Amino acid sequence: MPRRPAEIPPDDEWSQEAAKTFWWGNWRDPSNCLFPWLYDDGRPRPRYPMKDDWGVQPFPVDYSSEWARGRPQWEVYLDAYDAWNRETCRLIELYRRKVEELDYEESVEVYEGKFPDVPEYPTANADVLVAAAEPDVVALADALEDPDSDVNCKDCGLWTPLMYAAFAGSIECVEYLVDNGANLHARNNLQDTAYDIAIQAFAKKQPDHPVLRFLREASAPRGAGWRSKLAE
Repeated sequence: MPRRPAEIPPDDEWSQEAAKTFWWGNWRDPSNCLFPWLYDDGRPRPRYPMKDDWGVQPFPVDYSSEWARGRPQWEVYLDAYDAWNRETCRLIELYRRKVEELDYEESVEVYEGKFPDVPEYPTANADVLVAAAEPDVVALADALEDPDSDVNCKDCGLWTPLMYAAFAGSIECVEYLVDNGANLHARNNLQDTAYDIAIQAFAKKQPDHPVLRFLREASAPRGAGWRSKLAE
């Protein structure tokens, strides 16, 4: 039996009010994406499935698409994460409409288990991020041996391994990452650099922390987020 197509809520007064009021309401606008820099080349994005009942399955990541060709795995993941966010917003609107006249218990029965889980982050890059955050320089070196790993990979908050290592205060991991090409200029989704993050973590109580000293001597830049306003 063919699966019924996903339901697209009508673009009406209800949806237009939701777009002005709720964080999830503007999902119809194709320009409203989490990582617009991913699409600067203008290449058509992959098409992802829509379902009204995902059964809490992870949202898919399409590594075989034309758009994914030549891109690092973590960028392909971020595209899927953006699509997951849009699909989640569609489902929120869909089920908000359906349960408006129901009480709480009845509402839960309607939407429980219907939403997709987040896409799975690529293992090779997850190992790098985890090793930097723990921090474990031996595990970090091992993880970077994987040909699919990337010293400048980013998670959905756009944190890099260097940012995690700087936050953890590991001079060993910070030095190792920089020696292997970590980008000192990279910014997270709040426009903070690794140096900003290290300053927040250590400048007040440990102004001579080795990570701060190393990044300062490396002429690490400040970003444009709130951490960039903190004194060195």
